[in-house]
Amino acid sequence: MCCERQRDIKELDDRIGEIECQVALQRDLIDWLESTGKDTSKAALGLAMLLVMLRQVLIARDTARRTSTIGR
Repeated sequence: MCCERQRDIKELDDRIGEIECQVALQRDLIDWLESTGKDTSKAALGLAMLLVMLRQVLIARDTARRTSTIGR
């Protein structure tokens, strides 16, 4: 059970890293669109969705960590 929780936390950590990379790319895209005078509304919406996803995964990881320390 303990190893399974640790694996779950590791997978969540990996997912957080992936989303953080996507957020950075989306921010770069927005910067580029702004510099070329193009509409950024869709890119900004995409960024907002990524940030919501990141928040959800962070909450899941923190919950998993708390649950794993309670069981000790």
